[in-house]
Amino acid sequence: MIKLDYCCMLSWDGLMLIRLFSIIAFLLLSACSQQQMIDKLSSKEEQDKAIEVTEMFRSGSAAELAEISHPEFAEQLPVLAPQIEDYLLGVKGQFSIENVSSFASTQGPTQKQFIAFGGIDDRWAIAEINFAIEGEKMTLLGVYVEKFDENPKTSNHFKAGGRGLTGYFWLLMMGLSMTVCLVAAVLVWRGERFRYRPIWTIVALLAVGKFELNWAAGDWAFSPANIQLLGAGAVSAGPFAPWMLTFGLPLPALGIIGLWITRRPKQPLGE
Repeated sequence: MIKLDYCCMLSWDGLMLIRLFSIIAFLLLSACSQQQMIDKLSSKEEQDKAIEVTEMFRSGSAAELAEISHPEFAEQLPVLAPQIEDYLLGVKGQFSIENVSSFASTQGPTQKQFIAFGGIDDRWAIAEINFAIEGEKMTLLGVYVEKFDENPKTSNHFKAGGRGLTGYFWLLMMGLSMTVCLVAAVLVWRGERFRYRPIWTIVALLAVGKFELNWAAGDWAFSPANIQLLGAGAVSAGPFAPWMLTFGLPLPALGIIGLWITRRPKQPLGE
């Protein structure tokens, strides 16, 4: 792994509430494709420039890179460019832009971070290229390159049996935690046992603590000072990031279920 950096780039009521959370999540995920998001944050010319810089590193064009680089970063290129060239020579195929981040500033140029990805067979690489952009001028600020022996997109895919007994146990706990939360939320709206139902519904949907499993690596951790919405969740930070599966302890939901069972129907909670 080689890293080159000039500067640091830098959830109403009852079942309707459950449906609302589901709708919001769906809209966020389906509002636009990854490429549409990339096109919103950068122009075609900027994307092409990031690809060009990656190819320039692969071909060892240190002099051309120095012309478009910040002076402090350009000073490092005579030593670092050959290292990256050697690093990328075994990576065949075309690179493509997989993600873009933009950091606007009122006191300086906009900084954009482009994630380029390419490779075939057992040679793959991810290149992070950082630019300062003023109008049509793009100044290279830093580069981070990482090489892989297998396609990181497929190696981090979620596979139901990929973690053996640990994985099945984790999925079971996620399902149980979410089910208990949803059952408690439904019970809040049945009968006359609870007043201030929207508040009780929110409480029902929260789980305490967070058990987190890295599905790709198999590592897990527990964070006691955490609140887990809907009892469980799964998230991946990007196309190359592993899936993180989490669940919490549905203690508030269990308390509500206990109160619903033991409380007399004509004694609403809150009186």
